[in-house]
Amino acid sequence: MKTSNQAVLIRVFALLFAFIIFVSFTAISVAGEKCGNFESILKTMLTEAKQGMTTSQFIVGKMYLQGKCIKKDYHKARRWLGKAVEKDHTDAIFYLALLFNDANSPYKDYTKAVHWFNRASELGESHAQYYLGEAYLYGRGVKKDKRKAQQLLAQAMSLKDPRAHYQIGYMYQKGVRTGRRNYSKAFGWYAKSALMGYNNAHFKLAEFYAYGLGVRRDKVKAYAWYTIADLHGHTTGNAKKEKLVKRLSSQNLAEAQGLIQRYMKSMEYSEYQ
Repeated sequence: MKTSNQAVLIRVFALLFAFIIFVSFTAISVAGEKCGNFESILKTMLTEAKQGMTTSQFIVGKMYLQGKCIKKDYHKARRWLGKAVEKDHTDAIFYLALLFNDANSPYKDYTKAVHWFNRASELGESHAQYYLGEAYLYGRGVKKDKRKAQQLLAQAMSLKDPRAHYQIGYMYQKGVRTGRRNYSKAFGWYAKSALMGYNNAHFKLAEFYAYGLGVRRDKVKAYAWYTIADLHGHTTGNAKKEKLVKRLSSQNLAEAQGLIQRYMKSMEYSEYQ
């Protein structure tokens, strides 16, 4: 009996340690700080993963899939996530779906991605709703169904996923379902997504202000949003900003700087940059 209790305690402490490592890894990734002793963390995680610890197998797989502080390796990600998936680990199932959904992955398979997103959703993974909505919107791995896409994206919006707001904006911009574009509604949804921190939406707002789509043309606000998009790494934001700055006065630039500060302060943090 004593031996059995000791085994349980060892297991509990091992799981606790894995959780602490996972939180530490997430904090490093989110903050964008130097990776420090990441190699030793990975070594510890690998040791536990090889011993069959499900949580560690998931963490190692996620590390290799995301490629933060470590070289991205789809094959190793597939291997370790697969082991955790065999034990019905919900997060591992979701990340395995992401691996199949990744356009750059050698395992890209939208049909499999939809299968695993559905499974993750059944197990309570809320973010799977967005990816399922996207799949039905573009017909990736399933027959295109715009009505179902909108329903799934609406569910994702209720979970405050900024990408869902963005996709609804895109549907209005392109006239999906109705056949008629509605730039005003599209702008409203992009604005919601932008203030939730989604960078693609920052760029969209800049474009709408620059060309007067669904909103009055405003080069100062356009410059402000191009700058925010650029600050968050949007590949086209800088080029657009540099082109527009030539048309702005010093007073315009001062006003834009004030807007940038105001927008940034009111913006929520999003992991979906």
